[in-house]
Amino acid sequence: MAPKKKQTETKGKASASALGTKRKSTEKAESSPPKKSQKGEKPKKEAATPASQLPHEQKLALLRYLLTPEALAIAYPPIEPGKGEVDRPRSQQGPKPAPKRPKSEAANDSKSKQESASAPSYPSNLHLTPFQTLLISSLLSKPISHRLGLRSIATLFSPPYSYTTPQRLADAGVEGRRAALWDARTQHKEKTAEQLGSIVEGVSEMCEDTEEDREALGVVRGEAERLAAEEKGDSVASRRAAKSGITASLVEDIKGVGPGAVGIFMRRIQNQWPSVFPYADERSLKYAAELGLMAMPELPGEHEKGEEADEEREGKLFKGADDLLALMQESRKGQKDQYNDERDAFVRLLDVLIGLGLEKKTDEARKHVEEAK
Repeated sequence: MAPKKKQTETKGKASASALGTKRKSTEKAESSPPKKSQKGEKPKKEAATPASQLPHEQKLALLRYLLTPEALAIAYPPIEPGKGEVDRPRSQQGPKPAPKRPKSEAANDSKSKQESASAPSYPSNLHLTPFQTLLISSLLSKPISHRLGLRSIATLFSPPYSYTTPQRLADAGVEGRRAALWDARTQHKEKTAEQLGSIVEGVSEMCEDTEEDREALGVVRGEAERLAAEEKGDSVASRRAAKSGITASLVEDIKGVGPGAVGIFMRRIQNQWPSVFPYADERSLKYAAELGLMAMPELPGEHEKGEEADEEREGKLFKGADDLLALMQESRKGQKDQYNDERDAFVRLLDVLIGLGLEKKTDEARKHVEEAK
Protein backbone atom coordinates (compact mmCIF):
# COMPACT_ATOMS: atom_id res chain seq x y z
CA MET A 1 0.00 0.00 0.00
CA ALA A 2 1.41 3.37 -0.92
CA PRO A 3 2.29 5.60 2.04
CA LYS A 4 0.00 8.53 2.79
CA LYS A 5 1.21 11.98 1.95
CA LYS A 6 1.74 13.97 5.12
CA GLN A 7 0.98 17.56 5.97
CA THR A 8 4.16 19.26 7.15
CA GLU A 9 4.69 22.09 9.52
CA THR A 10 6.69 24.83 7.80
CA LYS A 11 5.66 26.86 4.83
CA GLY A 12 6.80 30.05 3.09
CA LYS A 13 10.38 29.90 1.91
CA ALA A 14 10.79 26.37 3.19
CA SER A 15 8.07 25.10 0.86
CA ALA A 16 9.25 26.94 -2.24
CA SER A 17 10.69 23.80 -3.76
CA ALA A 18 7.66 21.66 -2.75
CA LEU A 19 8.41 17.98 -3.28
CA GLY A 20 12.01 16.78 -3.55
CA THR A 21 13.63 19.12 -1.04
CA LYS A 22 15.12 18.33 2.30
CA ARG A 23 13.68 21.57 3.66
CA LYS A 24 10.15 20.12 3.89
CA SER A 25 8.85 20.18 7.46
CA THR A 26 6.86 17.75 9.48
CA GLU A 27 4.63 18.96 12.22
CA LYS A 28 1.31 17.36 11.24
CA ALA A 29 -1.42 15.10 12.45
CA GLU A 30 -0.85 11.42 11.66
CA SER A 31 -4.50 11.11 10.79
CA SER A 32 -4.32 13.45 7.79
CA PRO A 33 -6.16 11.87 4.84
CA PRO A 34 -4.20 11.26 1.66
CA LYS A 35 -4.51 13.79 -1.15
CA LYS A 36 -4.70 12.51 -4.70
CA SER A 37 -2.78 14.23 -7.44
CA GLN A 38 -1.80 13.40 -10.98
CA LYS A 39 1.71 12.17 -11.64
CA GLY A 40 4.16 15.02 -11.69
CA GLU A 41 1.68 17.49 -10.25
CA LYS A 42 2.95 19.52 -7.33
CA PRO A 43 0.60 19.74 -4.33
CA LYS A 44 -1.32 22.97 -4.06
CA LYS A 45 -0.42 25.38 -1.30
CA GLU A 46 -2.53 24.76 1.78
CA ALA A 47 -4.95 27.63 2.31
CA ALA A 48 -5.93 28.85 5.74
CA THR A 49 -9.32 27.51 6.78
CA PRO A 50 -11.77 30.42 6.93
CA ALA A 51 -13.35 30.92 10.33
CA SER A 52 -15.40 33.74 11.78
CA GLN A 53 -13.73 35.69 14.54
CA LEU A 54 -15.10 35.24 18.02
CA PRO A 55 -16.56 38.13 20.00
CA HIS A 56 -13.83 39.90 21.93
CA GLU A 57 -14.71 38.49 25.35
CA GLN A 58 -14.79 34.97 23.95
CA LYS A 59 -11.35 35.51 22.43
CA LEU A 60 -10.02 36.40 25.86
CA ALA A 61 -11.73 33.40 27.45
CA LEU A 62 -10.34 31.09 24.77
CA LEU A 63 -6.82 32.42 25.25
CA ARG A 64 -7.05 31.80 28.98
CA TYR A 65 -8.18 28.25 28.25
CA LEU A 66 -5.34 27.67 25.77
CA LEU A 67 -2.83 28.44 28.52
CA THR A 68 -4.17 25.69 30.79
CA PRO A 69 -2.70 22.21 31.29
CA GLU A 70 -5.99 20.79 29.97
CA ALA A 71 -5.52 22.47 26.59
CA LEU A 72 -1.89 21.30 26.41
CA ALA A 73 -3.00 17.72 27.08
CA ILE A 74 -5.55 17.91 24.25
CA ALA A 75 -2.98 19.40 21.88
CA TYR A 76 -0.34 16.78 22.74
CA PRO A 77 -1.98 13.45 23.63
CA PRO A 78 0.25 10.61 24.84
CA ILE A 79 2.44 9.19 22.10
CA GLU A 80 1.59 5.58 21.36
CA PRO A 81 4.38 3.00 21.03
CA GLY A 82 5.64 2.42 17.51
CA LYS A 83 4.03 -0.24 15.35
CA GLY A 84 7.00 -1.20 13.26
CA GLU A 85 7.16 1.72 10.84
CA VAL A 86 9.48 0.74 8.02
CA ASP A 87 11.57 3.00 5.84
CA ARG A 88 11.07 2.65 2.14
CA PRO A 89 14.32 1.07 0.90
CA ARG A 90 16.71 3.24 -1.07
CA SER A 91 17.73 0.17 -3.04
CA GLN A 92 16.57 -3.37 -3.61
CA GLN A 93 18.54 -4.44 -0.56
CA GLY A 94 16.12 -2.54 1.67
CA PRO A 95 16.89 -0.70 4.93
CA LYS A 96 19.73 -1.73 7.19
CA PRO A 97 18.88 -4.15 10.00
CA ALA A 98 18.14 -2.69 13.41
CA PRO A 99 21.27 -2.36 15.54
CA LYS A 100 21.52 -4.57 18.60
CA ARG A 101 21.26 -2.86 21.95
CA PRO A 102 24.01 -3.58 24.49
CA LYS A 103 23.04 -6.14 27.12
CA SER A 104 23.76 -3.60 29.84
CA GLU A 105 21.14 -1.26 28.38
CA ALA A 106 18.54 -3.99 28.07
CA ALA A 107 19.13 -5.08 31.67
CA ASN A 108 18.64 -1.56 32.94
CA ASP A 109 15.30 -0.95 31.20
CA SER A 110 13.42 -0.82 34.51
CA LYS A 111 15.80 1.77 35.93
CA SER A 112 15.65 3.71 32.67
CA LYS A 113 11.89 4.03 32.91
CA GLN A 114 12.25 5.59 36.35
CA GLU A 115 14.95 7.98 35.15
CA SER A 116 12.93 9.02 32.11
CA ALA A 117 10.62 11.03 34.34
CA SER A 118 13.44 13.54 34.92
CA ALA A 119 14.56 13.68 31.28
CA PRO A 120 14.03 16.96 29.40
CA SER A 121 10.80 16.75 27.44
CA TYR A 122 8.99 18.57 24.66
CA PRO A 123 6.66 20.42 24.75
CA SER A 124 6.17 20.36 28.54
CA ASN A 125 9.61 21.83 29.33
CA LEU A 126 9.70 25.51 28.38
CA HIS A 127 13.40 25.97 29.13
CA LEU A 128 15.28 23.37 27.16
CA THR A 129 18.83 24.30 26.23
CA PRO A 130 19.24 26.03 22.87
CA PHE A 131 21.07 22.94 21.59
CA GLN A 132 18.16 20.71 22.62
CA THR A 133 15.78 23.17 20.96
CA LEU A 134 17.84 22.95 17.77
CA LEU A 135 17.63 19.15 17.79
CA ILE A 136 13.88 19.31 18.33
CA SER A 137 13.48 21.83 15.52
CA SER A 138 15.47 19.67 13.14
CA LEU A 139 13.47 16.53 13.95
CA LEU A 140 10.12 18.31 13.66
CA SER A 141 11.08 19.70 10.26
CA LYS A 142 11.64 16.23 8.79
CA PRO A 143 9.21 14.74 6.22
CA ILE A 144 7.60 12.49 8.83
CA SER A 145 4.43 12.87 10.84
CA HIS A 146 4.25 15.15 13.87
CA ARG A 147 3.75 12.21 16.22
CA LEU A 148 6.72 10.32 14.84
CA GLY A 149 8.79 13.46 15.36
CA LEU A 150 7.61 13.73 18.96
CA ARG A 151 8.37 10.06 19.59
CA SER A 152 11.86 10.47 18.14
CA ILE A 153 12.51 13.41 20.45
CA ALA A 154 11.26 11.55 23.52
CA THR A 155 13.39 8.50 22.74
CA LEU A 156 16.58 10.45 22.06
CA PHE A 157 16.25 12.53 25.24
CA SER A 158 15.23 9.69 27.58
CA PRO A 159 17.25 6.82 29.09
CA PRO A 160 18.96 4.66 28.08
CA TYR A 161 20.14 7.15 25.45
CA SER A 162 19.84 10.64 27.00
CA TYR A 163 21.38 12.33 23.95
CA THR A 164 20.76 15.81 25.33
CA THR A 165 24.17 17.47 24.89
CA PRO A 166 26.61 17.85 22.00
CA GLN A 167 29.13 15.62 23.75
CA ARG A 168 26.68 12.79 24.42
CA LEU A 169 25.37 12.86 20.88
CA ALA A 170 28.91 12.86 19.49
CA ASP A 171 30.03 10.05 21.80
CA ALA A 172 27.06 7.93 20.69
CA GLY A 173 28.39 7.76 17.16
CA VAL A 174 26.22 6.97 14.19
CA GLU A 175 25.42 3.49 15.52
CA GLY A 176 24.23 4.84 18.86
CA ARG A 177 22.03 7.38 17.12
CA ARG A 178 20.68 4.67 14.83
CA ALA A 179 19.83 2.52 17.85
CA ALA A 180 17.78 5.33 19.42
CA LEU A 181 15.91 6.03 16.20
CA TRP A 182 15.17 2.34 15.70
CA ASP A 183 13.79 2.21 19.24
CA ALA A 184 11.63 5.22 18.36
CA ARG A 185 10.26 3.21 15.41
CA THR A 186 10.38 6.30 13.27
CA GLN A 187 11.14 6.73 9.57
CA HIS A 188 14.25 7.90 7.69
CA LYS A 189 16.35 6.51 10.55
CA GLU A 190 19.61 6.17 8.63
CA LYS A 191 19.55 9.65 7.14
CA THR A 192 18.42 11.24 10.40
CA ALA A 193 21.22 9.53 12.35
CA GLU A 194 23.73 11.01 9.91
CA GLN A 195 22.14 14.47 10.05
CA LEU A 196 22.19 14.52 13.85
CA GLY A 197 25.92 13.87 13.61
CA SER A 198 26.26 16.75 11.16
CA ILE A 199 24.47 19.06 13.60
CA VAL A 200 26.91 18.14 16.37
CA GLU A 201 29.88 18.71 14.06
CA GLY A 202 28.53 22.06 12.89
CA VAL A 203 27.80 23.28 16.41
CA SER A 204 31.22 22.13 17.64
CA GLU A 205 33.01 23.97 14.83
CA MET A 206 30.93 27.11 15.36
CA CYS A 207 31.16 27.20 19.16
CA GLU A 208 34.75 26.11 19.83
CA ASP A 209 35.16 27.39 23.39
CA THR A 210 33.40 25.07 25.85
CA GLU A 211 30.69 22.44 26.03
CA GLU A 212 28.57 24.96 27.91
CA ASP A 213 28.88 27.42 25.03
CA ARG A 214 27.95 24.70 22.55
CA GLU A 215 24.83 23.83 24.57
CA ALA A 216 23.90 27.52 24.74
CA LEU A 217 24.71 28.19 21.05
CA GLY A 218 26.43 31.30 22.34
CA VAL A 219 27.85 32.35 18.98
CA VAL A 220 24.41 32.21 17.33
CA ARG A 221 22.76 34.18 20.11
CA GLY A 222 25.53 36.76 20.14
CA GLU A 223 25.21 37.37 16.40
CA ALA A 224 21.43 37.70 16.65
CA GLU A 225 21.70 40.22 19.48
CA ARG A 226 24.42 42.21 17.70
CA LEU A 227 22.38 42.57 14.52
CA ALA A 228 19.19 43.39 16.44
CA ALA A 229 20.96 46.11 18.43
CA GLU A 230 22.06 47.84 15.23
CA GLU A 231 18.42 48.63 14.43
CA LYS A 232 18.20 50.89 17.51
CA GLY A 233 14.75 50.14 18.86
CA ASP A 234 12.82 49.45 15.64
CA SER A 235 10.92 46.33 16.76
CA VAL A 236 10.21 44.84 13.34
CA ALA A 237 13.62 45.70 11.89
CA SER A 238 15.45 44.34 14.94
CA ARG A 239 13.55 41.05 14.86
CA ARG A 240 14.14 40.75 11.14
CA ALA A 241 17.85 41.34 11.68
CA ALA A 242 17.98 38.78 14.50
CA LYS A 243 16.20 36.23 12.33
CA SER A 244 18.65 36.90 9.51
CA GLY A 245 21.58 36.30 11.84
CA ILE A 246 20.12 33.07 13.21
CA THR A 247 19.31 31.81 9.73
CA ALA A 248 22.79 32.58 8.44
CA SER A 249 24.45 30.85 11.39
CA LEU A 250 22.31 27.72 11.40
CA VAL A 251 21.51 27.13 7.73
CA GLU A 252 24.85 28.14 6.25
CA ASP A 253 27.11 26.63 8.90
CA ILE A 254 25.27 23.46 9.94
CA LYS A 255 24.50 20.74 7.42
CA GLY A 256 20.99 19.35 7.79
CA VAL A 257 19.36 22.50 9.21
CA GLY A 258 17.01 24.29 6.84
CA PRO A 259 14.76 27.37 6.98
CA GLY A 260 11.90 25.22 8.27
CA ALA A 261 13.91 24.17 11.31
CA VAL A 262 14.95 27.79 11.88
CA GLY A 263 11.29 28.86 12.07
CA ILE A 264 10.52 26.22 14.69
CA PHE A 265 13.71 27.11 16.57
CA MET A 266 12.80 30.81 16.74
CA ARG A 267 9.26 30.06 17.83
CA ARG A 268 10.59 27.99 20.71
CA ILE A 269 13.72 29.95 21.75
CA GLN A 270 12.13 33.40 21.99
CA ASN A 271 11.44 33.09 25.72
CA GLN A 272 15.21 32.77 26.26
CA TRP A 273 16.46 35.04 23.46
CA PRO A 274 14.64 38.39 23.75
CA SER A 275 16.03 39.65 20.44
CA VAL A 276 13.46 37.57 18.51
CA PHE A 277 10.45 38.16 20.79
CA PRO A 278 7.62 38.21 19.89
CA TYR A 279 7.75 35.77 16.99
CA ALA A 280 5.02 33.64 15.42
CA ASP A 281 5.37 31.65 12.23
CA GLU A 282 2.76 31.35 9.52
CA ARG A 283 1.35 28.08 10.80
CA SER A 284 0.84 29.42 14.33
CA LEU A 285 -1.11 32.39 13.00
CA LYS A 286 -3.09 30.13 10.67
CA TYR A 287 -4.34 28.06 13.60
CA ALA A 288 -5.02 31.20 15.65
CA ALA A 289 -7.23 32.35 12.77
CA GLU A 290 -8.96 28.95 12.61
CA LEU A 291 -9.83 29.36 16.28
CA GLY A 292 -11.35 32.77 15.61
CA LEU A 293 -8.74 34.70 17.59
CA MET A 294 -7.64 36.93 14.72
CA ALA A 295 -7.69 37.36 10.97
CA MET A 296 -4.95 35.59 9.04
CA PRO A 297 -2.52 38.13 7.56
CA GLU A 298 -2.64 38.35 3.77
CA LEU A 299 0.83 37.17 2.82
CA PRO A 300 2.52 37.36 -0.58
CA GLY A 301 1.90 34.29 -2.72
CA GLU A 302 4.53 31.64 -3.36
CA HIS A 303 5.02 33.00 -6.88
CA GLU A 304 6.11 36.38 -5.48
CA LYS A 305 9.86 36.23 -5.06
CA GLY A 306 12.59 38.64 -4.13
CA GLU A 307 13.70 40.78 -1.22
CA GLU A 308 10.64 43.03 -1.32
CA ALA A 309 8.22 40.09 -1.08
CA ASP A 310 10.30 38.54 1.71
CA GLU A 311 10.23 41.76 3.71
CA GLU A 312 6.49 42.11 3.21
CA ARG A 313 5.92 38.54 4.38
CA GLU A 314 8.12 38.94 7.45
CA GLY A 315 6.59 42.29 8.31
CA LYS A 316 3.07 40.88 8.26
CA LEU A 317 4.10 37.86 10.31
CA PHE A 318 5.74 40.10 12.90
CA LYS A 319 2.59 42.27 12.97
CA GLY A 320 0.50 39.13 13.47
CA ALA A 321 2.75 38.10 16.37
CA ASP A 322 2.37 41.57 17.91
CA ASP A 323 -1.42 41.40 17.64
CA LEU A 324 -1.61 37.91 19.12
CA LEU A 325 0.70 38.89 21.98
CA ALA A 326 -1.39 41.99 22.76
CA LEU A 327 -4.53 39.88 22.88
CA MET A 328 -2.85 37.34 25.17
CA GLN A 329 -1.62 40.11 27.46
CA GLU A 330 -5.16 41.45 27.77
CA SER A 331 -6.52 37.99 28.54
CA ARG A 332 -4.05 37.55 31.43
CA LYS A 333 -4.77 40.86 33.17
CA GLY A 334 -5.92 40.17 36.70
CA GLN A 335 -5.62 36.42 36.14
CA LYS A 336 -3.41 33.91 37.92
CA ASP A 337 -1.70 31.19 35.93
CA GLN A 338 1.50 29.19 36.12
CA TYR A 339 3.54 31.57 33.96
CA ASN A 340 5.78 34.13 35.66
CA ASP A 341 7.06 35.51 32.37
CA GLU A 342 4.86 36.55 29.45
CA ARG A 343 7.43 35.15 27.04
CA ASP A 344 6.93 31.71 28.58
CA ALA A 345 3.18 32.15 28.25
CA PHE A 346 3.50 33.17 24.60
CA VAL A 347 5.69 30.17 23.74
CA ARG A 348 3.21 27.88 25.46
CA LEU A 349 0.33 29.50 23.54
CA LEU A 350 2.09 28.82 20.24
CA ASP A 351 2.87 25.24 21.32
CA VAL A 352 -0.82 24.64 21.98
CA LEU A 353 -1.94 26.32 18.75
CA ILE A 354 0.41 24.09 16.74
CA GLY A 355 -0.65 20.95 18.58
CA LEU A 356 -4.37 21.65 18.29
CA GLY A 357 -4.03 22.38 14.60
CA LEU A 358 -2.01 19.29 13.78
CA GLU A 359 -4.26 17.07 15.89
CA LYS A 360 -7.33 18.57 14.18
CA LYS A 361 -8.64 19.78 17.55
CA THR A 362 -9.20 23.49 16.85
CA ASP A 363 -12.97 23.02 16.61
CA GLU A 364 -12.97 21.16 19.92
CA ALA A 365 -11.11 23.97 21.68
CA ARG A 366 -13.33 26.65 20.19
CA LYS A 367 -16.46 24.69 21.10
CA HIS A 368 -15.22 24.40 24.68
CA VAL A 369 -15.34 28.18 25.09
CA GLU A 370 -18.50 28.75 23.07
CA GLU A 371 -20.40 26.27 25.25
CA ALA A 372 -19.07 27.90 28.42
CA LYS A 373 -20.38 31.37 27.57
